[in-house]
Amino acid sequence: MPLSDEALKNTIGVPITLNTFLKDHEKDWLMRHQYYTAVALGTSVSTVLSYPLDGIKTRMQIYHYKNFTDCVKKTYLTEGGRGFFRGCIAPLASVTVVRMMSFGFYEKTAQTCSSLYGRVTGHELPVENARVRGASPTLASTACFAAAGAATGGLITFISCPFELTKLYSQIYVIILEEERKRKLKEAIAKGLVPPQPLTPPPTAPLPGTQRIRGEGTFKVGQRIVRDRGYFGLFTGFRLHLIRDIIGSALYFGTYETIKPVLHNMSSNAPAWWPGESISILVAGALCGIASWALIYPLDSAKSQHQRNVLSRPPRIPGAPRLPRLKEPPVAWFSFSMYRGLGVSMGRSTLLNAIFFFIFENTQKRISAFTFTDGYYEEEDID
Repeated sequence: MPLSDEALKNTIGVPITLNTFLKDHEKDWLMRHQYYTAVALGTSVSTVLSYPLDGIKTRMQIYHYKNFTDCVKKTYLTEGGRGFFRGCIAPLASVTVVRMMSFGFYEKTAQTCSSLYGRVTGHELPVENARVRGASPTLASTACFAAAGAATGGLITFISCPFELTKLYSQIYVIILEEERKRKLKEAIAKGLVPPQPLTPPPTAPLPGTQRIRGEGTFKVGQRIVRDRGYFGLFTGFRLHLIRDIIGSALYFGTYETIKPVLHNMSSNAPAWWPGESISILVAGALCGIASWALIYPLDSAKSQHQRNVLSRPPRIPGAPRLPRLKEPPVAWFSFSMYRGLGVSMGRSTLLNAIFFFIFENTQKRISAFTFTDGYYEEEDID
């Protein structure tokens, strides 16, 4: 609701902030839910800004491109600018909800681990002590953060797996169509039904018969998977997804919660103009994403390749013999093919997590600084 003329007059010369425009009951609600508000805002912004890199990363993991530029060029020629954001709706909604749930669960689990450690050892609570301004992390606090992260990753996989599968299918749907076209054309040439011709169009030309291929939306992709493969089809690649998220989340939270206070303490003696706290958040956010992805990337590649193999198969016809189950590809830790797109993934992870944690931490800080009109809480108590 807009401010009155009198209220606007009173804001002349005053910096425009949320505290200026929001009403007391709105500020009160945000303060009560500041943690989840910060998670939701940070996740939404970082997901949208980094999504094109996520799509390029997935394509390079599954298909062969010369390099990053080649992948970007061919994606644009065949799918247009919308191809870089295809399937964005599902992760934008699901990742926001899932991250709110995961951060809430993580916070409670970290405090539980800290309490158990204190009860067993008789020492002070490591998590609470590590979060005191100016304190340094300890081995016990890092272990609690990592254990809570691992538990969070394992639990959230049950929710995130279907959403990630539909996202992946949306991102590679056009490529699957093109591979099917090549296969049928190759068979037709072999049978003499059509004259010999190149299977692949020139790199500067769109695919034959269309200027752009419009992929299916996220929800249609989900419906297609359920229709062709049943509800359990939404959990294709679940085992690899579970292992990836347990290891990745342990590294993710453990790294951030350990590096941020270390960097902040290092900058405590910096000049007053130096934004030490903001730099600490940005660097810690970037490093926690890099550390987790550097280790789990082969697992993610194997998961994506397995999901691609399953989704590329024709759906089972009712009454027909069941197709043999596809085995998951081996996780070749020292194979170059398992690291295709790693540079793109690192860039995406750096951007996403630096933005997320910067917004997350600063949103909580701004909300905590809200002020209220005199008598607000007394009025609330009377009501």
